[in-house]
Amino acid sequence: MPDFAGLYVHVPFCKSKCPYCDFFSIVAPDRQTDYLEDIQREAQLYAQSFGPFDSLYVGGGTPSALTSEQLTELIAALRTGFSFEENSARQTEVTVELNPADVNSNLLAGLQQAGVNRLSLGAQSFDDAELRLLGRRHDRATALHAIEKIQKAAFASLGMDLIYGLPGASVEKWRRNLERALSLNPEHLSCYALTVATETRFGELHAQGKLELPDEKLGAALFEETCRVLNMAGFEHYEVSNFARRKEFRSRHNQKYWQRVPYLGLGPAAHSFDGQNRWWNFSNLDDYRKAIQSGLRPVESFEEIDNEKARLESIALGMRTSHGVALELVLSRPDADEQVDLLLNQGLAFVERARLCPSQKGFLVADGIAKLFC
Repeated sequence: MPDFAGLYVHVPFCKSKCPYCDFFSIVAPDRQTDYLEDIQREAQLYAQSFGPFDSLYVGGGTPSALTSEQLTELIAALRTGFSFEENSARQTEVTVELNPADVNSNLLAGLQQAGVNRLSLGAQSFDDAELRLLGRRHDRATALHAIEKIQKAAFASLGMDLIYGLPGASVEKWRRNLERALSLNPEHLSCYALTVATETRFGELHAQGKLELPDEKLGAALFEETCRVLNMAGFEHYEVSNFARRKEFRSRHNQKYWQRVPYLGLGPAAHSFDGQNRWWNFSNLDDYRKAIQSGLRPVESFEEIDNEKARLESIALGMRTSHGVALELVLSRPDADEQVDLLLNQGLAFVERARLCPSQKGFLVADGIAKLFC
């Protein structure tokens, strides 16, 4: 099966800003109509030079901050304006991120009509106190109601995002969250450790000593419990933070990032990669719109990826996945043999089909392993 490119669209709008989020997003419903026009114009600037695609991922921000009509119009325009690989055995994977508070029957019907077959629900937690701490717009009951509606609508795949490592965390509390999520029969789970960026509200509170985070030992225990519970439930751990009920439920789109397959990103702050170059758009709606209105691609910066950068990226990304890294890439350093032996002896990695793959223990220090060969 050839590696087709992936298409990502960044929807920068939210109905409120979560205190931990450092993605580019704004609360500006009055700008949504202009944004939709600009996205379609940007798409036209790439229509003859990128594709075909076999994945479309609409993320944010909060895509469901758009009206149902706006969101379905956006997807329909993209499906018409670009070439997508379709055959009877393999449909294009079309994913949309949703906030549980926005889920309703009208929205779900519109998404199905637009060809969406995979939903990613930002549940984050099933504990009301944690949801309040995270500044989420939904509570546990709202999330459960949203999941019930989604499952009745019978989308091909439902994924959920969960966050662990919050202030006041414990292994027992996190286990209850995982077990509650599993009881809802999702096809995919993304479990992220809370990270605190300095420019966020959480970052400010942490700097002031008003937000206490779990220490490294508890963080490791929470990760290990995630692996234990989900492995026992039959989920495959295919990337540090991602688990799929079966191989076919992996995120086809996100695997393109980790495997360095080309992808096109549309919208403010979106990144793109064509196999040799990487570029990213303005992280400002005004600058983005000014470029689009001038008939220009809204690129803020550009990076050429030479052979050595490609090698380093392949190692850094590959060691975060169960697929690992080709041995020939890591053995290009003079002391690589010794480093590989050390990893094998410590149980941090194993060799399979001429690839160096992280173990579960290795996933916990994946970034550190990659640095050994950089």
